[in-house]
Amino acid sequence: MKLGFGFLAFSEAFNYEKDWAITERGPSGSSFGYSLDFDSDSIFVGAPNLASEKNGKTGGVFKCNFGKSKSACAPVFDDQLTREYNNSMFGMVLFSDNGFLVSCAPKFFKVFSNRNQNGEDAAIQSLTGSCLASQSVNCAAT
Repeated sequence: MKLGFGFLAFSEAFNYEKDWAITERGPSGSSFGYSLDFDSDSIFVGAPNLASEKNGKTGGVFKCNFGKSKSACAPVFDDQLTREYNNSMFGMVLFSDNGFLVSCAPKFFKVFSNRNQNGEDAAIQSLTGSCLASQSVNCAAT
């Protein structure tokens, strides 16, 4: 004789603060909202596929202030993201605590020059990853 137990699970989505809900939209195709982390009066939003005309598809992080008034999002670490961050997915990983912010690019790589067996220079790509940190609530990178 077999005994079986059945479980019936219910789930329901809800918003903690429906009267002051905040909706933000990032640039198209940027994966805005892929990663999130909260600070005391703001939220940090990762956009790992963010593209810019200047540096290509580096990814990015936004700081969105919130409260009872309309929120505003501004880019963070914008000056530090150079062409070498292209396709690195910067903003995929976020951590913030008491005004300290760390954001990482897991697909960041370095190109090194090396001589092969024939004595010719050969480029080697090394996947190293990269993180940038800020110690200020205003997110001026250090």
